[in-house]
Amino acid sequence: MAHTRTKPTATATATATEQVEQAEATEKWLDSLDPAQLDFRDASHLRAIIAAAGALATAEGNLRTAVADARAAGDSWTVIGAALGTSKQAAHERFRAFVDH
Repeated sequence: MAHTRTKPTATATATATEQVEQAEATEKWLDSLDPAQLDFRDASHLRAIIAAAGALATAEGNLRTAVADARAAGDSWTVIGAALGTSKQAAHERFRAFVDH
């Protein structure tokens, strides 16, 4: 028997906060499913993806904060890029929206 509820969908341009909210909504949706009425298999893999996405969003936020703190302390984009294993241009392009206001 098919389940009629629609699961939440993610967007490619979601912010970290929106990603966490979407993951929580998906987790809630998964919890609402009645296994006796579905032809689905174990959702543990999907739950692992949700957990990893949440951890990634948290890590991205921590990284943005660390980069902003480094810039506030006077570190150059060259040094930040080196710490990230990338060029100063790539570091600046990725994080400029979060620092140097």
